[in-house]
Amino acid sequence: SQPNEAETVVVDKPHVHELTVVETPHPTDRCPHPEAALQNEALELAPTLRAMYDQVDVLREGLNSAAAFLSLGSLYHLKVARLDPRDASSPSFPAHFDTEPHTHRTLSICLWLNSQWEEGCGGSLRVYPLPMAEVDIAPLEARACLFCSHQLLHRVMPVKKRPRYCVTLIFRGTKQSFPDRLPLALTQIPGMDEHILGMLLSVRKQQRSLVFLVWEEECARSMQEAFGNDIDNPEGGTTSDSTDIRHRAVLNFRKRCAAARAGLSDEMSELIESFLPLRLSSLGLPQVDYSQELS
Repeated sequence: SQPNEAETVVVDKPHVHELTVVETPHPTDRCPHPEAALQNEALELAPTLRAMYDQVDVLREGLNSAAAFLSLGSLYHLKVARLDPRDASSPSFPAHFDTEPHTHRTLSICLWLNSQWEEGCGGSLRVYPLPMAEVDIAPLEARACLFCSHQLLHRVMPVKKRPRYCVTLIFRGTKQSFPDRLPLALTQIPGMDEHILGMLLSVRKQQRSLVFLVWEEECARSMQEAFGNDIDNPEGGTTSDSTDIRHRAVLNFRKRCAAARAGLSDEMSELIESFLPLRLSSLGLPQVDYSQELS
């Protein structure tokens, strides 16, 4: 590629243990019967996981009933992930989207199985619901978090102590399943300028392309934490192939951010640099739980 041109770089997830229990690669595929879906005997060895899988269609129908705009179809996959600080120092996931819009994978569900989680364990799910500020969600046992697979940037913070277990389900839906709207806390501010609201709504609609510009440094840091602190600026000597690939991934990310920033209008650049992300406290408002409105 050219010096200023971004490339596609595929990087393995270090120190992350994942098991794909069920996967249906094609949208028309139906979920296999549990006896045919066994991989590494996961469903047989984990009765709770088996019970969850048996209720997948009930879950999908219930979600569609509660939020018709979801239009959920088939289950794409069911995975189990473990991050264990005994395997590496503070393992984590970097900031990412679960998928691309064209895949029609719409809804991600994270269900945590961490009975002994407490403050100091780390491993919170951090989400970036632009234009609002980031939100950390503790991975408490039996807590679930639902969000748009292709619109909400998120990461797993470093796990400090005790293994972190998470079951992830991703359902297919229509490409535009989630409505583009601002949190009610913003729209109900007395005297809020309509032009500003219009700009913020524009940010919301473009959040997939703009979110990295707001949190560029934090996203780069998340890659360093997940892949190794030597990847951003490797110094001299011969680096391993894996380190070189990870360094190229960070360089690629920086190039993409630079290209996106160059294409912004002056007004949008000013909004991003001076005002985003928005924090309710900075607007003189009490903190409001708007977590159910996350993208």
